[in-house]
Parts: sequence; C-alpha cells; structure tokens
Amino acid sequence: MSPRPGNRQTASISLAHRLGNALIAPYRALLAADGRLDASAAGRAGSDASLLIALSFAVAETQEIFTAIWLGIHESLLSGLSLLVHRLSDAVFADLAYLLTAGLVLTLLAGRRDIGRDLDLACVAYVPVVTVRWTSELFFRALSWLPSTELSSGLLFLGYGWGAAILVLAWHVAQSRPLPAKDAPNTIDTTGAIDGADDIGADNIGAESAHRIAATAATRGWYLRWTGISPLIVAAALILANGIYTGRNFAALKPVTTGDMAPALSLPRIHTATAPAATTPTKRGAKQSAKQGTKQDDRHRAPSPAVADERIKLIELRGRVVVIDFWASWCQPCLASMPALESLHRQYSRRGLTLISVNLDSAENAQRIFAEAGYTMPLVADDGTTSNAYKVSTIPHVVVVDGHGRIRHVHRGAISHDELVENITPLLPRGPRSIARE
Repeated sequence: MSPRPGNRQTASISLAHRLGNALIAPYRALLAADGRLDASAAGRAGSDASLLIALSFAVAETQEIFTAIWLGIHESLLSGLSLLVHRLSDAVFADLAYLLTAGLVLTLLAGRRDIGRDLDLACVAYVPVVTVRWTSELFFRALSWLPSTELSSGLLFLGYGWGAAILVLAWHVAQSRPLPAKDAPNTIDTTGAIDGADDIGADNIGAESAHRIAATAATRGWYLRWTGISPLIVAAALILANGIYTGRNFAALKPVTTGDMAPALSLPRIHTATAPAATTPTKRGAKQSAKQGTKQDDRHRAPSPAVADERIKLIELRGRVVVIDFWASWCQPCLASMPALESLHRQYSRRGLTLISVNLDSAENAQRIFAEAGYTMPLVADDGTTSNAYKVSTIPHVVVVDGHGRIRHVHRGAISHDELVENITPLLPRGPRSIARE
C-alpha cells in the first residue's frame, strides 16, 4: 500500500544521492536538507560537508600528513600533532568561513531565525565548490599541466559561482519555511496548500509536488548515485596520487631534523638601526664559500629597500655554532621569544655563537620591530627557497647548527632561553682560541 501524501515514511537518502542531488538537482537537495522531503535527511548536509572538508584537507595536505606521522614517530607525538593541527586550521579556514557566512546571510535574509537549518542549506551549496576544485586539480595533474593564474581564478569563480546560485535557491527554501508556532500570525489559512494540495506536515510544499519530486528521484536513482560518487572518486584519486608521490620522494620531502647536514643558507641582511657590522667569515668558511660561487646571491636578491646588498652565508660560519630562528611579524609566539634570543646573542656571540633571525613575511615590518626593541642580532629576509629547504611549516622554528654544519637540534614552536642555553653550551668551542665575532 502506498503511503499517504503527507506521510514522510520514505527510504533514507544515501550519501551518494545527497551529493548527486546537490550537483544536478539542487532544489531537491535543499528541500531534503531542510527536512521537508525526508525527516531522516535533516542535518545530513552538515555531516556531508564535514566529510568533504576532511577530504579537502587530505587532498591539499597529503605531504604534511605524512610529515606529521613521521614527526610523531621519530621525534615526539606532540610535534606531529602540533603540525597536524596547524595545517588543519590553515586548510579548512576558508571553507568554514564560507559555510558560516552563507548560513548567517541566509538567516538574515530569510528572517526565519533558524541558523541550524540555514547552515544545512549552505552545506548543500558547498558541494559544487569542492567538486570543481578537485576535478580541475585532477584534470591538470593528469595532463601534467600547470594552469595559468587567470585560468585558476576562473575555475575558482566557477565553483563559488555555482555555489552562489544554489544559495539563491536556498534563500527561497528558507523563506518559504513555515514560521514556528509562537511566531505565526493568529489567523486561519483558508487558501489551502500550494498547488491546491494537502501540506506535507507543516511545510508549504504540496503533496502533488512531493510525489513528482519522489518520482523524479526514483527514475534518476542510478544517475544521481554515480554523479554523487564521482567527486568522492576524484578525491580518492588525488589522495592516492599525492600519497604515491610523497612516498617515492619522502627522503627529499621529510623534515630536516637532528643529524642532517644543514641546507645552504645565503640571505640578504635587513637594514636595522642597531645592526652590527657584517659577520667576519671564518677562514674555513671563506674557502668553502668561494667554491660555492655567488649565483644563488643574484638569483634570490630581495627587491625591498629595507634589504641590504650584504648577505649572511651559513657556509662562511663554519667553526661557529649557529642558531637560525624563522619567524614572521604577525606571529605572537615568535615575538614573545625574541627577547630570549637577543639575550642569547649578547651573552654568547663572543664565545662562538651566531644567531640569525630569518623574517618570512615583511622586511619593513621586521625592520620596524627590531628598531623599536633595539635588537642587535643579525636580521635577514627569507627568499622562500631557504625556508622550504629547512621544511619550515610552523613558526617559531628554531634550528641549532654546530661548527661542522650539522643540525643538532630542531625546535618547532616556542622555546625558552634556558632550553637554548642547554642546547648550545656543549657545542661552543672551549679554550681561549680566537673566534671571529660579529
């Protein structure tokens, strides 16, 4: 016996059908997300969006996930978790902002004051955004083609434009949602349901419309299912491809850690009012620097007027202990650790320590911060290549290099003055022999 038109005893809508509806039948997907076709589907859109966000993170940060696992095994569980949380917050911020903004706008425009259901509607509009993102990435990956900035921007606009079109439909669905009983006007509706049919529960969608929607869903069941499965297959293919690439090249991609030889560093000094004279290279370092040549200097010269022509080269500091601090002007933990680093620089520079402060974002901001605080430790501007070579993924990031150019300690996150003293003291040269000083 077929159920009555007003009865919601319908089969639960699967994930594949929900995603397929969002892509090719968005109005039906929105009604289902709003609980007006199938009560069991209400709230599922949020779960679907959570899954898609998790897959987006896995697609975009496959290498970082491998790195976090490696750190958790070889260094500490805290290091691995810290990297994972940091990358997760960066990767999902834009998507979460999109969903929250869209949900709030729907609530304000519809005036129904049901943010939970409006967020579910916004989650439906998120499906085409990630579908376009993943599909285009897989397409370009298959062709080994790097798209132009204009093409990338166009595809981004296509995804969000598609989502915006669904949000317009979502506004209509939210606006037609019945008001709660306490907010409904005290009048008797004698006009009947839309299209002259009975209401489905308290909804404004007629039984005839509901039957028509259900019939369409039945005839297109296989089509909807495969359409919904397609983005999941694309995401799985991208994760697999990224995983294979990372696995094959992990020796080069893995984090720089204790025992590794320090990557080359040749960075331009940033002008500071209290900057010391240029570091005098040790004899050993000067010979090795001459062998390297100066091609890297010209290739990565920073254009900022705050940056000087003079460069600090790690290879010229052989024989000295070097502490390299990667930081940015917006990073509060980085700024909080600077007094300890400056104290370390003043206390141990005569004993064979060189501290290099590598700014990652703005030479002008770094120059201002150093001038205001009166810091005298050497300040240089990152060229992008150096921070990548040291696998800097979170900041503060401090690396301690011994006199032979080998990494002895890596600190991901804030570090105290006492910890650094404990790290460098055993590495400093002993005895009265002369050491080149800044």
